[in-house]
Amino acid sequence: MKYLKRLFKVLDEWKSQYLIAGFLIILSAVFRMLEPKILQVTIDGVVVFFLNDGKSTIENPDFIAGLFYNWLPEIRLDNLLTILFYICLIMVVVSIMRVITQFLSGIITASATENAIQKLR
Repeated sequence: MKYLKRLFKVLDEWKSQYLIAGFLIILSAVFRMLEPKILQVTIDGVVVFFLNDGKSTIENPDFIAGLFYNWLPEIRLDNLLTILFYICLIMVVVSIMRVITQFLSGIITASATENAIQKLR
């Protein structure tokens, strides 16, 4: 226990960096949770619409799915490629944001850890 307290005293200088890295990991997890929601909107909203010859089966989407539906153009039988392009664009943006937050979190954590190891030596 004595060594653990000593370690926390050393890491205290980099507490803010570890907190930022933790926040970025949480943000990355949020972006990761959006990816299946995008697929849900694609299958339930777009594919089913076109398979049912223009009959929508979506009545009350949840909040996140509703946001994605609002970002899409109106779903009509003549604009399938436009809708798929928008869905691809949303998926790419969400994936890039997830990767960036994970990468920055790793860099910040590695930097703080290296500085702490330098101080311990």
